[in-house]
Amino acid sequence: MSIFATITNKTMKQNKARTIVTIIGVILATAMICAVVTLGVSLQQYMYDYAVKTDGRWHVGAKGLSMEEAELFQNDEDVKDSVSISEVGYAKIGENDEDLFGQYLYIQTIDEKAADMLSLKLTQGRLPENEQEIIVQGGLEQNGKEIRIGDTVSFPIGDRIDEDGNALLFNAMLQYEEGGEITEHFQEREERQFQVVGFLEHWGDTQRNGAGIDAFIGKGDHPYAVNQLYMELKQPKEAFTFIEKHHNEGLLQENSSVLKWMGISGNESFQGMLSGMLTILIIIIGVGAVSLIYNAFSISLRERTTQFGLLSSIGATKRQLRRSMWQEAIVVSAIGIPLGILSGIGGIGMTLHFIGGSLAQYVHGDPDGRITLHTSPQAIIVAALISFFIICISVWIPMARIKRITPLEAIRANKDVRIRAKEVKSPKIIRRLFGVEGMMADKNYKRDRKKYRATVFSLTVSIVLFTAATLFSSYMDMTGAFMLEAPEYELSYRVSDSELDEGEREEILGMMEQGKKVENVELHGEMYSLVSIPKEELSEEWSDLLTGEGLESYYNMTEEEARVYNEKKSV
Repeated sequence: MSIFATITNKTMKQNKARTIVTIIGVILATAMICAVVTLGVSLQQYMYDYAVKTDGRWHVGAKGLSMEEAELFQNDEDVKDSVSISEVGYAKIGENDEDLFGQYLYIQTIDEKAADMLSLKLTQGRLPENEQEIIVQGGLEQNGKEIRIGDTVSFPIGDRIDEDGNALLFNAMLQYEEGGEITEHFQEREERQFQVVGFLEHWGDTQRNGAGIDAFIGKGDHPYAVNQLYMELKQPKEAFTFIEKHHNEGLLQENSSVLKWMGISGNESFQGMLSGMLTILIIIIGVGAVSLIYNAFSISLRERTTQFGLLSSIGATKRQLRRSMWQEAIVVSAIGIPLGILSGIGGIGMTLHFIGGSLAQYVHGDPDGRITLHTSPQAIIVAALISFFIICISVWIPMARIKRITPLEAIRANKDVRIRAKEVKSPKIIRRLFGVEGMMADKNYKRDRKKYRATVFSLTVSIVLFTAATLFSSYMDMTGAFMLEAPEYELSYRVSDSELDEGEREEILGMMEQGKKVENVELHGEMYSLVSIPKEELSEEWSDLLTGEGLESYYNMTEEEARVYNEKKSV
């Protein structure tokens, strides 16, 4: 240890109060920064966990595969794990062919591993263990009787065929004309009998607009022609590369709900808001921390000015004196930053313990959810580096004085304290307004202006930070109302028939209002139309997309065709 390090350590021990105050300032700054970063990590982890709970933990899905094609995907070197489900077909359950919904069960196979990866959740019962057991959604009826667990049910199993004679796969939407007439028909293959062993709540890849109500039977030895494969990749960030690589080998899709919270696919609105919120909070904390820690090091330099003058007079260079100040900063950082990180993690952990449930309900309307404490080595390192950067700025500002001070000025300390009569003379109005005490304070301020400027600056920063934090909180609350607030409705009913008149809409509204436990019903409409955009006005990116996806002919509509279509839709 050098002589300067020894002197610095002794000086810090002799001025314990100042050293402790400086360390406390570092602890507070680090704790607040660490708390902000940890809150961001915890919130993002909750969003990821919620996406897994609702949509499953798979990264890429491939549909419409044969058994051989599915096996090729499973053996791919990029695939970490995979599960497959097979399309058994549709079960005809609707008694009235004019009903647009509730005509079919869409039956697939499932096993325990697939149910886990796809986040399949039951309200009652258990998973099917063989091809004779089935899980359906609760509330279904057959022959006027509600289906219960343990019941034996039989359905005609077959395919849905569109007007062109093609089979409708993947629980496609019901095919019907504008007048409501169904254009598809059911083609029966066999009659099958099942025992109901559970009721389904949801699973991770349900087709919300599908014509069939999801149902699953257990896996068996029977091979099926149409299979879906859901894969976890070894490198999730390569999901889109994987899809591009195999785009000709099946209908591939990404699990965007999960990937976006892994930072892989875009969720610009929430990610931008979260990043902006954390950045602004860290800047606010950083400004306050620099003000606090700077004052401590400034006072330290003032107290050591005479010491530095004596050291300079016996040959110490300005570089050695600056190293002495850096030594003090490093010692303070070594003690304050680890304690600040522990305090920040503990503080935000305690905060989430009390408000984690309320915050989860605010974000997703999830009454059973809770945002729990999560951190990572990367987050801790980032917090530590930001804190150390703040300390470096705080010590660098006062340390610049060492370059400008001479040994004689340092020993006399006449740069800090001035006692010239004219400069310390106090105006009479100060004494009239504040009395003798005010006059003495004014003289003392003028004797040592730098010390009191630092005090005034700190007070100003405190007020600015308080005002900024209050306004930031108000703006965030308003922003959250648009981006995070849980929807106020619990059930929506969509009527896609443009031929409904006002009376029929009001009739539907009245029917909804008469429902049991219905508190409020709102009605709104949507309108869309086709707009002709000249091809030359499309960006190169969009032109490549339409060509690459084979959609050029689909979107190739003339302005006259668009006008006729819009007139037909009464737009």
